[in-house]
Amino acid sequence: MGTPKRAVLGIAGALVVMMPVSVAKADGEAEITHLYREDAAADFLVPEGDCGPARSQVGVGGHQHFFKTNTAPLVHNVQLSVSIQLFDCEGQFVIGAEGIDATPQPFNIAKFLSSTRINTTIEACQTFPGPGECFPVEVHLKFRGVGRADIDRNDTDIDEPDCRIIEHDWTAVRNAKVWGTISYTLPGQEPRTLHVDTDDLGPFGATLRSASEFNYFKGSSGSCIEITG
Repeated sequence: MGTPKRAVLGIAGALVVMMPVSVAKADGEAEITHLYREDAAADFLVPEGDCGPARSQVGVGGHQHFFKTNTAPLVHNVQLSVSIQLFDCEGQFVIGAEGIDATPQPFNIAKFLSSTRINTTIEACQTFPGPGECFPVEVHLKFRGVGRADIDRNDTDIDEPDCRIIEHDWTAVRNAKVWGTISYTLPGQEPRTLHVDTDDLGPFGATLRSASEFNYFKGSSGSCIEITG
């Protein structure tokens, strides 16, 4: 039997053949993995004070994933994150802080990248100009998907007498409108409650994203080859 090749069917339907570069599985046992994830992210630029260039840049993200294999229980993970950067009137970076809340909380994107909410309090800690005190950041944001989703899909199917590989990967990304409030008090600064919406978005904007990865491998090291890009 010749060395199997990988057939990748892209979103446009074009067939590309790629050469094998690594062994998929050595013991001949079947291995199945499935990962599904959802993400929401928004990046805001908010003016500070009366001196024009002074600004705060605030990023908020929500993430969840479900991962399972044929040999282990389902794993469900939720993470909510925030990052804050303060710039002075000369545009110099003054204070940076960030935090991640890994405690499971409600976070789901409705339907096909239609809408979601982030309602939580995240503990952020100062990271610039050096490690510093921590403080709560209260986040109440709503996301609504707008426009068409950008979808990317790749399918792989290898069926040899001693080798079976199936891979189905897809991602979908959609722009979003967003609105709500973010409240925090940076070390040495006054308390802030930002009333933000789509008009306050920075260069990274706001997006909703979902992705799925399904992989099936079965074969021996001598005949079953996992092909990667």
